Amino acid sequence: MRASYIIRYLVGIDEAVPQHRGKKSLLGDSIMVRHGRSITLIAMLFLLMALLVPDAHAQDANYNEALQRIYAAAATGARELALDGLELTQLPPELWYLTQLESLYLTYNQLVTLPPQIANLGSLKTLVISFNRLQTLPPEIAYLSQLEALYAEDNQIRSLPSTIGNLYNLRLLYLGHNELTTIPAQIGTLGELRVLYLKYNRLEELPPAIGQLRQLTYVDLSHNNLKALPGEFGSLITITELDISANSLQRLPASMVNLRSLMTFDVWNNPLVVRYPSFGDYIPAQISAYLEDQAAFDRAQFWDHLRDIVLAIVVIVVLMGSQYILMRRYYLSQLHQQPAWP
Repeated sequence: MRASYIIRYLVGIDEAVPQHRGKKSLLGDSIMVRHGRSITLIAMLFLLMALLVPDAHAQDANYNEALQRIYAAAATGARELALDGLELTQLPPELWYLTQLESLYLTYNQLVTLPPQIANLGSLKTLVISFNRLQTLPPEIAYLSQLEALYAEDNQIRSLPSTIGNLYNLRLLYLGHNELTTIPAQIGTLGELRVLYLKYNRLEELPPAIGQLRQLTYVDLSHNNLKALPGEFGSLITITELDISANSLQRLPASMVNLRSLMTFDVWNNPLVVRYPSFGDYIPAQISAYLEDQAAFDRAQFWDHLRDIVLAIVVIVVLMGSQYILMRRYYLSQLHQQPAWP
């Protein structure tokens, strides 16, 4: 805003260069006007540089602050490093020498990607990269074999590398508020995963391999575009909290009757063919009752469809029979009207 006001002011000065009314030569008048414009443009350039330099200094200051924290962590052998809120667009290369790090916090920056050198931090157990501009995760993340918690919420991640399945010690996976449309089948190899947070993405389906995550206790799939859950979902018998609200689900898989540990279950805002009960009874019993109603609905739908099919067949047969009778009468009438042979 300051820059725009100053520019408008300078342009106003330029336009206000007086027009000499005396009998001076046109050449002299032109030289004076050009001289005034040159001074104005030079002044404008210096003022704009003065406005832009503080921003550059601020970025340099944040980068230098990150370097100082990295040097301090290297000197003390720190296991934890926080580079939050520094508006970094790239990470200092010195970071990748801190191989002793177990926790790294990079929230509220402007990172678009993580470099392959992330693989150097093989001791990491917690990686927090939420609130950035990341569009994907590097395949080299597979080398973080000790990683137990990955927080990557509020980014622009559209896809996950298949190598994420190599994070065999991962327990917490937070990927909410991104732009994911699919989940790689390799997620089924995350045998230690306890929490799967995929809220507010664009998922339309889940891989059947999700049924292999036998340690899951908390799953949030709300606010996606899921049209169905795989039948393998019923294998997640350790789940205690499940949120599948605000999707496009029309029915629940019959295998969900196996989810006997559920204590919290949200399924609102889905176009289910049968209304799910909202009373506060034992949730597995609610699911069983719902699945029975859904099966009854399916049976009713089957008999309705069968009745419609039989009725359509009867109508077609009657119409064909009527057409046959009419055509026969017509031909017989034409036969009687023909003259006899001489």
